[in-house]
Amino acid sequence: MAKLDLRVRLLGWALRRASIAKMSGEQIARAQRRTVGHNPIIALLLGGVAPGVTLSKCLSVN
Repeated sequence: MAKLDLRVRLLGWALRRASIAKMSGEQIARAQRRTVGHNPIIALLLGGVAPGVTLSKCLSVN
């Protein structure tokens, strides 16, 4: 059997770490409260902030 590409193995590792299947209710609630900050790595992965958009630290929880 062929060895999986490193990128595929890293994606599998990241998805296993982010899985909620083995988390307790408290861990899930804590993960839902966490926010993703703005940094160059996140901008590379998800795209940068569009021109003319301002960032604020206000969170609206419904």
